[in-house]
Amino acid sequence: NQAVVDIIRKSGGNNQKRYIMVPGLRAAIDSALAQEFKLPVDDEPGKLILSVHMYDPFDFAMNAKGPVKFEDRFKKTLVMSFKSLNTFYVSKGIPVVIGEYGATNKNNMEDRVEWFKFFIKNSRKYGMTACLWDNGVFDGSNKDGEKFGFFNRRTLKWQFPEILEAINTNVEEVDN
Repeated sequence: NQAVVDIIRKSGGNNQKRYIMVPGLRAAIDSALAQEFKLPVDDEPGKLILSVHMYDPFDFAMNAKGPVKFEDRFKKTLVMSFKSLNTFYVSKGIPVVIGEYGATNKNNMEDRVEWFKFFIKNSRKYGMTACLWDNGVFDGSNKDGEKFGFFNRRTLKWQFPEILEAINTNVEEVDN
């Protein structure tokens, strides 16, 4: 990360003032929170952003063979992740962008909608922006079982409008 920041800053143009997103190993939260992880030193103050991916808790959000119910224990895991990122970064003036997030489709729409509502509400509560991950897979065609398709690029329509509504409703609730 340090070498990349140095190269960007010295490459001319607007790159001296550009914001730079910096991930931990695998863009995982645990890596960003590990004692060994250090944000690079940057000559341009306030221009580094921590970037993480959040498919938390893994068994519900990403594990195709995991539980289909969004249980209270999963809510506690998510809150702990958001609180930790807030404590280590946001509260110290270092922005955090969740560059990927989502819950794989296990034919559990009601629980996914609840997960999305909870996720966005808490990301906003703890001062983080989240970017929905969409791999375009709506069926079982992905050998890994990851079905993170949300926007159908053939029809130009949202495949699951109830998830989009859950995301947007929570953004409005927190912003008001």
